[in-house]
Formats: sequence, C-alpha cells, structure tokens
Amino acid sequence: MNKNKIKIIKYIKWPLILMVIFFILLVLFSLSYLFFLNKYDNKIFPGISIGNTNIERMTVAQAKKVIDKRIEQINQEGISLKYQGAEINLTPKISSLSGDISYEVIKFDSISSVNSAYLSGRDKLFFTNLKNQLNNLINGKKIPLKTTLVEEEIKKIIHENFEQFEIQSKNAELLIATSSGTEEINFSIQKEKMGKVINYNQAIEDIKNNIKNLSSNDILLKDKLEYPTIHQRDCLNIESQIKKILKELPIRLKYQENNWKIEKGDIVKWLELNKDGDEVIVNLSNQTIKKFLEKEISPEINKEPVDARFEIENNKVTQFESSQDGVEMEIDKTIDKIKNSLYNKTATKTIAIEIKEIKSKINVNNINDLGIKEIIGTGHSNFSGSPANRIHNITVGSQKLNGLLIKPGEEFSLVTSLGNIDAENN
Repeated sequence: MNKNKIKIIKYIKWPLILMVIFFILLVLFSLSYLFFLNKYDNKIFPGISIGNTNIERMTVAQAKKVIDKRIEQINQEGISLKYQGAEINLTPKISSLSGDISYEVIKFDSISSVNSAYLSGRDKLFFTNLKNQLNNLINGKKIPLKTTLVEEEIKKIIHENFEQFEIQSKNAELLIATSSGTEEINFSIQKEKMGKVINYNQAIEDIKNNIKNLSSNDILLKDKLEYPTIHQRDCLNIESQIKKILKELPIRLKYQENNWKIEKGDIVKWLELNKDGDEVIVNLSNQTIKKFLEKEISPEINKEPVDARFEIENNKVTQFESSQDGVEMEIDKTIDKIKNSLYNKTATKTIAIEIKEIKSKINVNNINDLGIKEIIGTGHSNFSGSPANRIHNITVGSQKLNGLLIKPGEEFSLVTSLGNIDAENN
C-alpha cells in the first residue's frame, strides 16, 4: 500500500470515529434524558421553589400541601409590622370587634402557584423546555406565591395603628382676628409645615414581597416627607379677595315665612385657602358651611314623613290618621346658591333654601288599593287588676301600634314601632 492510500484511510478513519463517539453520546444523553423525564413524570423538576420553600421532586398534591401549611402558619402568626418601637401583627383575615364577621385583606392562590411550578420546563417547545430545565437545575427558579391584597384596607389598618407617630403636613392657613367692640377684621397667613408620614405604597410592596416569598421576616415600615400644597409665599392679594367676598354681605336664607340673616361674623368662619392651578385663592369651605346649615337651619326645616294609619269598618279601609309628606333641606344645592351669591355681583342676596319633598310610603289616596278586605285574626288579653303604671304603659303602647300598616314581606319590630321610650314618650 502506497503512502497516498495510507493517508486517505487515516482521513476517513478519524471522522468515522468522531461520528461513532457522537452517536454513542447522543444515545446516552437521550436515554438519560428519557430516564430523567420518566423519573419526574408527575413531579416538579429540580431547582424549583415557591418563594423560599423548596418543592422540587414533589407531586402537585404534595407541593400544595407543603405550601398550604406555610400559608396557614402565616394566617396564624400574621406579618409583623414595626415602626418607631411600635409593632402590630397584620393577619390575612381580619375579625370584626364583635368577632362574628371577618374579611380577608390577603388572599392566597396556592394551586395556581403550584401548577406554575409543575409546568416550568414543560409548557414550551422541546429545546426551550430542555434549556429551561437545565437552567432551573443549575441556577434554580423561584416562583412567587400568587396573592391578592386589598391594598386600601391594609393601608387603613396601618394608618389606624401608627397614626400617632405621623406628622401631617399643614398648608398655609388663613387666620382671622376680630377687634373687640368693632367690626374690624384682621387677616394673616400662618406659615405651612412639613410633615412626615408612613410610606404606605412601600409598605404594600414590602408586604407583597414577604407573602410572595412565604417569608416570616419582620417588616420595618419606612416614612417619607409630606409636602404642603399651599405655601405662605404664594398667598398674594388675599386681603383684596376677602374684601371682595365680604362686600356682598349680608345675605339672607329664606324658607317659606322664615329667613336667616348671614353676616360678616358667619362668613369669615367659612373662608379657607385653596389652590387653583399655581394660584392660591380664597374660597368658601363646603364642609364648614355644611356644619353651619346642619346645626343652625336644617333642624328648623327638616320634617319626617308620617304614614297614614287606618281602621277597617264594614269590610272597607277607612281613614284613621292622615299621611304627611316630609321635607328635607338639600344642603349641597343650598351651598352652591350661597357661593354663587357671594361670588357673583348680579346674584340675588335673598337665597331660597333648596328642599326636597319626602313622600310618605302610605297615604290616604292609595290606602284602599292595598287589597285589604277583611280581618284575618284577632287576639285578646285581660289585664284587669294590673297596677296603674302597667295599665298606662299598655295603653300608650297600643295607641302607638293601632292602625300600623305592615307591608307584605316587611319585618315588624316592636322596638322600632314604639319609638323612644322615655319620660316624654311614656
């Protein structure tokens, strides 16, 4: 055999050897991979955890049992929140003061989380699954526990327990002083103050991270500066704005024959500073006006409706006590009219109070349309020989209940029907 033939054989031999080795390795890898898949046929692949809890090599049922046990521990122990030396345990389920009603502020979804863990490395195409399985095995994969938080309720709980440590910011305020014995009113602006409050959004994120990781670590609440929105330096032309409002006084509120005079001493208590874009303006406080109207005027106007009461005579309903419609002051609409009067020079200075009529549920016009035709039952009780006070109480009570109409399906309450029981109503 010449040298050229020997060289050709060598060139052919090495690729064949390499191909054989590659084929053997491929077969070994395939057999190993099939063994691996068979071993984890109904189990979660290695390297996978839910939060900080390892669930690799578990079935879905086994993993769920482990996660549910950890969730139950959180339900029992709660999540420790600390701020400035104070501490509370936030439990996922909150009980009412009476203990008979509870509601969840944190809801767990263990089954979805475990299913996600099981599908990791299974829910894609072959080579993507293979890559994910290797990555999970080498680097591990942490799947967050799926949860739902009632964020506003949690913020409310945190605020109620730690508000004593918070310093609320204060906007610049309008201060009013009156000179004794004169009508002169002096105005000044009190400087704004910075505040420091709990960072509620950060607290929610920290709680989420704890829950997602099934962690029992304490959470140290963080705070943040709270900035006022109205600054003393921006309160320009305040006095001229106030004088413009007071110039329109007095005004009168009128309802039927009654009227109430609103003068300077009332209005100055209603003034407040508001922000209109970048400008600070003097406005009338809806809340303060509402308190004034509720205390001083609406009690003289508001009247509850009275339902008609009746007796049955000759198998027909006859009038016993006439119904009376009620009235109620519409405070918000009245406030709008007051503000319009003070802001608008052309508006009237006598303001008709807005009211709404409250119809009685049962009136004399529809009483015969109720389908009442006959007496279906009676009862008798003899209380002769009873002491005078008992006879008096029974008489008063029966008079209040006499003619009372109970609608179909309505729940009858003796206490409600009798009303207040005191010296005046006894």
